Amino acid sequence: MRISETLSVTLNDMDEHNKLINVTKSKTAHRPFELVKPKTSSSVRQIEMPHKWFNQLDQYKQECSQLDEHIFGESTDTKIISKQLQSLLEAIGSSKIISPHGLRHTHASVLISNGIDINYTSARLGHSNVTITQNVYSHLLDSHRKIESEKTINIFDK
Repeated sequence: MRISETLSVTLNDMDEHNKLINVTKSKTAHRPFELVKPKTSSSVRQIEMPHKWFNQLDQYKQECSQLDEHIFGESTDTKIISKQLQSLLEAIGSSKIISPHGLRHTHASVLISNGIDINYTSARLGHSNVTITQNVYSHLLDSHRKIESEKTINIFDK
C-alpha cells in the first residue's frame, strides 16, 4: 500500500472474515490532514492479507485500550512514520535504512521474484495499468523470463 493509503486505514476497512483490507481512501500529505479519494480509480481495491496479520491486529486491539479509529492515529504524517520505522529497524539491530515506500517496493519485488503473476501484483499495488509495474520492476521480470525460458526449453528437450 502507499503510505497515504496506509495512514487512512480504519478498523472499518478490515474484513476479518475474508482476511481483506479495503482500500477506499487516502490521507493527504500535509496538515490539515484530510481523507480523499485514492490516487487513481484502480487504487480502490481489496488486498488479501495472511491470517497471521489479522491475529496480530487482534493482539494490537487488545493491547491498545485507547485504539483510535485509524490504526495509525488521526494526525500521523509520513515523516513520523518514517522515523518510527527507522527506530524499529534499529531496535532489531538492523543498520538498513528503508522508507515506507521502500517497503512497498520490497513487497512487490518479493512477489515478482517468487513468480507471482505480474497482473495480480499490479492490481495489488493499485497501479492504473500493468505497464507501470512492468517498467518499475523490469529488472526482476528479465531474470524471471530467463528462468521461464529455461523451463520452456527443458520441456521441449525431453
